Amino acid sequence: MTGALPLEELAKRASQPLLRMAVAWLPAGFAAGLALALATRLRGAVIAASTGLVALLILFSTTAASEAVSHNETFAEHVRSALSRSGLWTAVAFVVIGSILAVALAGRGRRGRIAGSSGARGSGFWAA
Repeated sequence: MTGALPLEELAKRASQPLLRMAVAWLPAGFAAGLALALATRLRGAVIAASTGLVALLILFSTTAASEAVSHNETFAEHVRSALSRSGLWTAVAFVVIGSILAVALAGRGRRGRIAGSSGARGSGFWAA
C-alpha cells in the first residue's frame, strides 16, 4: 500500500503490505468498536461511523503533520495531499471493518444474555 507511512519516505520505504495494514488497523477498530458497543447503547451504524470519523480525523492530521515535517514545510501545505494518500483511506476502512466486527460480536452476546437470562450465573456472553 503506497503512501502508508509518510515519515518512511525519507528512507524510501513508504509502501506497506496490505496484510500489515490489516494487522495494525483491524484490531484498533475492533477495540474501539467493542468499547463503544459495551459502554453505550449506540446502534452499530453509529458506532462504525463514529470510529471511522475519529480515525479519519486522527490519521489525517498526523499524516499531514508527518508530511510537513518530512518535507520541512508548513502543515497547511500538506492538507490536500494528505487526503489523496491511499494508505490513509485504507487504514480508515480497516478501522471501520474492525468496529463492525466488534459490534456484531457484542450484539450476539447481548442477544444471548437476553434470550437466556434465567438469573443463573454463567449464562450469556462474557459472564462473570
